[in-house]
Amino acid sequence: RAYVQPDLSSVPSPWLLRDMDTAVAALQACLTECKPILVYGDYDVDGTTAVALVSYWFTRWDLAHAWYVPDRATEGYGLSSQGVAHAAEMGAGLIIALDCGITAHTQADEARRLGIALVIVDHHLPGATLPAATAIIDPKRADCPYPFKELTGCLLANKLLTAFAESAGLPFDPLLRADLLALSAACDLVPLTGENRVWAALGLDTLRTRPLPGLAALMRSATRKGDSERRWTVSDLVFQLGPRLNAAGRLHHARATVELLLSSPAEAEALLGEKAESDEPDADVQADALSAANRARQELQAVMVESAIELAEAAGGGARSSFVLWHAEWHPGIVGIVAAKLIERYHRPTVLLALAPGEEGTVWKGSARSVEGFDLYAALSECSEYLTQFGGHAHAAGLSLPQDQLDAFAKAFERVAHERLTELQRQPVLVLDATARLIDFTPKFTRLIQRLEPYGPGNLRPLFWVKGVRMRNARVVGSAHLRLTLEDVASRVSVEAIGFGLGAMLEIAEGAKASGQLIDLAAYPDFNTFRGKTDIQLVVKTFRLS
Repeated sequence: RAYVQPDLSSVPSPWLLRDMDTAVAALQACLTECKPILVYGDYDVDGTTAVALVSYWFTRWDLAHAWYVPDRATEGYGLSSQGVAHAAEMGAGLIIALDCGITAHTQADEARRLGIALVIVDHHLPGATLPAATAIIDPKRADCPYPFKELTGCLLANKLLTAFAESAGLPFDPLLRADLLALSAACDLVPLTGENRVWAALGLDTLRTRPLPGLAALMRSATRKGDSERRWTVSDLVFQLGPRLNAAGRLHHARATVELLLSSPAEAEALLGEKAESDEPDADVQADALSAANRARQELQAVMVESAIELAEAAGGGARSSFVLWHAEWHPGIVGIVAAKLIERYHRPTVLLALAPGEEGTVWKGSARSVEGFDLYAALSECSEYLTQFGGHAHAAGLSLPQDQLDAFAKAFERVAHERLTELQRQPVLVLDATARLIDFTPKFTRLIQRLEPYGPGNLRPLFWVKGVRMRNARVVGSAHLRLTLEDVASRVSVEAIGFGLGAMLEIAEGAKASGQLIDLAAYPDFNTFRGKTDIQLVVKTFRLS
């Protein structure tokens, strides 16, 4: 019951987090001194939702504050010196660094010299030593007793708000803005187990029933005509809302993302006690602007993927154990996505680098992505002598290095990958959970499968092996998707299916149809609603001749 009906009863107390009491005391001390607070967050979905969440509640509680997200191109990832200087200029007594800061030793020292308290709320792996901050909330600290270690930055911000509200006797409903928590958990790709699963499930309910006005506008902007009945899922958050929220920070500035999330005319009316001018048209304009930025990002990404593949092939293609690629014309905000695309193609640990302005001149900054079982952070640690900065975790990381270290780093990273990468890790593996027939995929069965949601890392959607199916029809739809009509041999039941991104397999499908040869599928059932009509649709991950 706890698994299929998540609720807050299983969520541990925020006071179990190391330094939570110190962080709450620092917040209270700043307010007692009548100094404003700077809410600082990273520019990705986790960071911007964390900033929006804290600012939302600080506004409701009438706490003096401002928020700040860094410029990806000029400041880079993490707590920046520019951010600390901004806090000093506004006379802040406290900086709350969200989704970043665990390696910000220099910036922590700067804040201390300026007499500004610093509370770090982060979920990334700490280094050998911690920054000299007032308080550091991070469940991955070796001395932190909190039982669940995989919370996102936004979820940890929610912990801080919960503890502060309890201490100060302020009204607080953690479910009111659980839509932001679900976005954070989904888009940061943390394991959807334990507490993350609880917040993802409850947050999806908030998103579907009472989302922030800005999110509602973004959902409208992301919805296809005739698809108004979309049942928003974790997958929709990852592939529809997340890229739009990230687009501003990748191409322009993430301020636009936070501004959209905080556009709230209804809340303004409640706080001001009077009729506020509606911001809803502005929210729709902002949402459409983010969608337009996302389309521009997709176009730029396509060019960069083609360029990266050319460089990868020139470097040896599949014969290599890793890729470290760089290009002076690549956009630094998109290299992470392109690295993930190369992982899909080659299944090798990949580092992509682009030129970006830094505090000490132009440097190469990039993103790294890994394959299952290869610890990317550990590999970068072994090559740290060539890097000026790096951080992240086993699956993804960011890094920077000077021009004269590019070749040496590439060779060192390839050596580590060659030594550690196993043959199984060099190829994609598809795990099938059970066998099934087409006639098993009834509406009742599909609804039962949906009770296992929300799906994500650590709680993957069940994938079925469907053997001996007849191909009745196949065609490419959209840019690269495969629309199939399949038939169960024994019962002659027909099922419509879609293979997202499988357009290149059309020839195999047409060959099976022409010859009558049966096929095997790796697939799962889902509901597809279009123009008000809902039907069962099989989603095919891949197929082969039987």
